[in-house]
Amino acid sequence: MLEFFQSERGKQVFGEETAANLTKQAKEVKTKGGKYCFCPACTAGVELLKRKAEIL
Repeated sequence: MLEFFQSERGKQVFGEETAANLTKQAKEVKTKGGKYCFCPACTAGVELLKRKAEIL
């Protein structure tokens, strides 16, 4: 997502300020070793993957 937030299309979709804030947040997550997007959908998806054995 970082690349998208920094792209011209990302800036069009989110607006300059929001895209900049999302870029900052994504960089912080990456710096701390995060592997996945930090949005609610991806966060929930990661949790589901962790519990895959329980679900299946």
